[in-house]
Amino acid sequence: MSQIIDPYYYFDRYAKTKILQIQSSGDEFFLLDNEDTFWQELQLATGGTYLRRLPNADHSCAGHEISLFWTMRSFYLSIYENKPLPSLRWMKTSNNTHGYIRAIVDFSVGPRPMSAYGYHARTLNDQRFVK
Repeated sequence: MSQIIDPYYYFDRYAKTKILQIQSSGDEFFLLDNEDTFWQELQLATGGTYLRRLPNADHSCAGHEISLFWTMRSFYLSIYENKPLPSLRWMKTSNNTHGYIRAIVDFSVGPRPMSAYGYHARTLNDQRFVK
């Protein structure tokens, strides 16, 4: 069954396809670190995949419709008009006391970003489930 519904099993279909993955930071069903299991393989299969994470949003993304519209519009038009997209990568590390994310923007490829935002949250422990 998983070979039918799980995109991980047919990454070859995504070759040279740009993908915009949209996630909400407060999703009740999908945890923020889910992509850690497949992100590198997806990047290799597609030649570049992009992630838009909505802060303070639940699974429905209610209240974020305008932001989502502009994100999807910009992504679509960049692909349609064959314009280069920004090149960015990140690395995550963690230990028993804290986590660390380092983002790197490659200014030699694609347009220069006008701005970048970082969001963070603190938890009382390392539990990642929603009550």
